[in-house]
Amino acid sequence: MSKFAGALATYPARALTIWYAILIITGTGLLMLPACRLPDVPALSLTDALFMATSAACVTGLVVRDVAEFSGLGQGVILVLIQLGGIGIMTLATLVVIQVTGRQSLRQLVLARESIGIDLHEDVGRLLGRVVGACLIFEATGAFVLALGQMPEMGAGRAAWWGVFHAVSAFCNAGFALSPENLLPWAGDWLVCAVVIVLVVLGGLGFPVLVDLFERRDHRWLIRWRELNFHTQLVLTGSAVLLVLGTVIIFLLERDRALSHMGAGQALMTALFHSASARTAGFSTVEIGTFGNAALFVLIMLMWVGGGPGSAAGGIKVTTVSVLVVYGLSRVRGASETALFRHRVPAEAVSTAAVVVILAVTMIVSSLLLLLTMEQPGPPYNGGDGFMGASFEIFSAFSTVGLSTGLTRELHDPGRWIVTATMFLGRIGPLVLVTLLTRRTRGPEVRHPEAEIHIG
Repeated sequence: MSKFAGALATYPARALTIWYAILIITGTGLLMLPACRLPDVPALSLTDALFMATSAACVTGLVVRDVAEFSGLGQGVILVLIQLGGIGIMTLATLVVIQVTGRQSLRQLVLARESIGIDLHEDVGRLLGRVVGACLIFEATGAFVLALGQMPEMGAGRAAWWGVFHAVSAFCNAGFALSPENLLPWAGDWLVCAVVIVLVVLGGLGFPVLVDLFERRDHRWLIRWRELNFHTQLVLTGSAVLLVLGTVIIFLLERDRALSHMGAGQALMTALFHSASARTAGFSTVEIGTFGNAALFVLIMLMWVGGGPGSAAGGIKVTTVSVLVVYGLSRVRGASETALFRHRVPAEAVSTAAVVVILAVTMIVSSLLLLLTMEQPGPPYNGGDGFMGASFEIFSAFSTVGLSTGLTRELHDPGRWIVTATMFLGRIGPLVLVTLLTRRTRGPEVRHPEAEIHIG
């Protein structure tokens, strides 16, 4: 185990790619087995099986076949892919931090420890155990509460499976549901909605944040804000702002449209649910295709941002956006440095965030162009236009969210291959990119003469 963990810590980017490739290939083969589908369900093609396996392993949630079409064995395969995919991204993302910061000077090690809340000299095997243990505790608690709530209607055995499947899917930010309608039948169930929101948010914060929150508590389980690490403060603040803004905007935009048949309380809960789900998971309690273009655009922006580093969430990460926003505000004010929460943001973090955004936009635009070229979805599409539907699908795939306006099921094989590749790139791309951008510079640094450029 120690040898294996050491190899992961040394080459996390390579291990990440191999890990997900093995998961996807294995899952594809298993899902194509007759035993993994119900007797009266048509066999899965290679494209459909690959799509479903990639979506599960990359914890996305986009589907071309309903989970209900699979047998108990098939649903178990999907659940295992979700679990291994979610835990894989958490552990390997944490190991990237060790690789990036663990070989620096003593001063940088101290700053990194204070920033992310991880002991960089901790045994890697023990660190992996802590990540897995934390995941299982949250999932088990959520599964118990969900199963307890569904037991009167479903019975003990079915309720237990329902609770386990949705708890794992929620904490790993996968968005897979056993019902063909996702969570629409439970739109008015406050217990289900509340538990799913909590699991989705916790799974989207990231392991460093969860560790810091746990270690900073006192004997009364109180946490003092000023004692938290800077990284934790940044992720919590950014996540809270996005959650509140998303809830308010969705509620105002859709109160007289998709949420018009609900009471004020349920409409607000639904807006909160989708604000949380859009950034990380992909569960839905209303048909996304019934949203107007303005609300769909808000969901696209939430999906693009995503969750925290070292989490099961996708996107460019809330810290990336937060750093760029703080930097922009500092420049507008004419401040000499970029600072937040009594900490100075390193210039390297700002430049890395900018590169992440640029490359993410490049990959999204390229995938969208390919999809529009291969599929050319025409208006009106599910209440919207073809361009919005395709854009929503690509952003959802790249950010590994899983929300859909309904376009996914209508895609032909070339379109499904494009979305499959986008999910894979969205899952491994940002982490591999961070590893490459933070490698130690070798050889003498070449300094070129400064050029004068007019911007704007």
